[in-house]
Amino acid sequence: MDLKKNKPLKNLTTFRIGGPAKYFVAASDLQELKDALAFAKKNKLPVFALGAGSNILVSDRGFPGLVIKLVGDFRGLDISGIKITAGAGLRVSELLRTACSNSLSGLEFMTGIPGTVGGAVVMNAGVGKAAIGHLISWVDVLDGKGKRHRLRQKDLEFGYRRSILRKRKYVVIEAGFKALKKSNSEEIRKRMNGLMKKRL
Repeated sequence: MDLKKNKPLKNLTTFRIGGPAKYFVAASDLQELKDALAFAKKNKLPVFALGAGSNILVSDRGFPGLVIKLVGDFRGLDISGIKITAGAGLRVSELLRTACSNSLSGLEFMTGIPGTVGGAVVMNAGVGKAAIGHLISWVDVLDGKGKRHRLRQKDLEFGYRRSILRKRKYVVIEAGFKALKKSNSEEIRKRMNGLMKKRL
C-alpha cells in the first residue's frame, strides 16, 4: 500500500480547488483497499472514496482523514451476453463506449454524465426520471472492517439522486447491471451523439 501524507486534492477534482488529504492511497486491488481501510480503522480516521472528482468541492482546509482512489483492478469491465459487470473506478464514459461497441443498449441516457461507476451508483446519477439505479442488479461493497457484502437493488433504496450508500459507510467496489438490450451499434452511437448535443 503506497500511503501518501498531505496529498493535494486540487489536482484530483474537476474544479481544481481544495486543500490536502491527511492521508491518500490509490488502491489498485482488493488487498490494498482492505489494508487502507484497516489503517483508517486503526487510526480512527474518516474515509472518503474519491472517484473522478466531479461534482464535489474540497475545502481549502483539506480532508482530515484518508482519501481512497480506486484504480487498477477496480477499473475492470466484463461483458457476459447482455449483462455487464463494471468496477467502481471505471469512468462512466468508458462504460458507455464499451456497451455501444458490444451493441448493448439501455445506458445511453447517461451520455455526458461525468464521474465513475462507483460515484454514479452512490448518487443514483441520471437525467430526469431515468437513473442508473434502474439498471443495477447488485453492488459489491466493503465495510469499514474490510468485509465484502453484496447488496441487491432492493437493498440500495434508490431514490432521486440518492441511495442508501450515501448514508452507510461502505466503499463501492463493483456493480452488476441488469440485462440490457441488443441493438445496432451505429444506432446506439447516433442516440448518444444526439443526447450529447442536447446536454451541451
